[in-house]
Amino acid sequence: MNTEPYFSVIIPTRNKAAEFEKAIQSVLNQSFANIEIIVVNDGSSETQLDDYQLIYDKLPNNCIVVSLPNRTKGHGPGFARNTGVARAKGLYLCFLDDDDEWTDQYYLERAQKLLAEKSNAKMAYYANQLAYSIAGLKLEEKLWVFDLKDKLAANGVPLSEPLEISVDQILMSSGFAHMNCSVINRSLYEEIGGYDESLRYEGDRDLFYRTIDHAEGIIYDPQVIAKHHVPDKSKKNNTSTLVNSLEKKLYQIRLLEKGLLFSKHSVVANHCRLGLSFLYKHIAMELYQLGKFKRSYYYAARALSVKFTFKWYAWTKFVWLKSIYRDI
Repeated sequence: MNTEPYFSVIIPTRNKAAEFEKAIQSVLNQSFANIEIIVVNDGSSETQLDDYQLIYDKLPNNCIVVSLPNRTKGHGPGFARNTGVARAKGLYLCFLDDDDEWTDQYYLERAQKLLAEKSNAKMAYYANQLAYSIAGLKLEEKLWVFDLKDKLAANGVPLSEPLEISVDQILMSSGFAHMNCSVINRSLYEEIGGYDESLRYEGDRDLFYRTIDHAEGIIYDPQVIAKHHVPDKSKKNNTSTLVNSLEKKLYQIRLLEKGLLFSKHSVVANHCRLGLSFLYKHIAMELYQLGKFKRSYYYAARALSVKFTFKWYAWTKFVWLKSIYRDI
């Protein structure tokens, strides 16, 4: 009899004991019981350790706590998640941020029933979540893959229940799946090299592209299963607030270049190519606003080389002319 857990739920946490307690409780509330929970504390400060310990003391036996040494900026979300995966024994991996929570107690039960039908395949399962402000107000924006249900319906695939879809179909979405709503076969995760630890921003987008590119099947669940709390930009301990606009774009360029270079599916490579064109344009415009015209021209030309349009060609030529006479 197989006694291994079906799901391993990885929760990285750092200096958010109060929020973490809500997050892990939402996992413990799941109706599906054959799970293990792996908490990776990424070097929380001394002032938080006692609060964490009070939570750890109440956890059941299927919970494992891994404590990393303290570093000024932590080891990063990729390192923490990969550390958790290295301890995982489950057939499938699930993830939850320490300041978010699952809101559907039947999420894992539903996922398991569908994934069990594909027992020999390396599958990925994606669902939806809603975003909330720090004031607790629901944001109306359709983020991540929330728009996919409408995109599929517009293409003749009405969807009310989870459905297996293709790589082409999931890339109809204007976004990517958040880690809170991602279930990935552990062998598949290991095959693609796990989370890219060098990315401190949008590593989940990079993982999403590589996962769907290599998965033997993709299931999309249109239901909302989680609540995501948008980070407070005034706080410095959130990954998304640690880097400025141009630094974020450099991380995005790296993940898109990887997708363009190494994707097996042409639709994934093309998706990354178009993303690069969009990014180069925005960098060019930001540098132009800063008066750095030669650098602006460099990125404008890169955008043009990725995707040519006459409108962008005219703007690129305009920046080039300006860079001849004035530059910083």
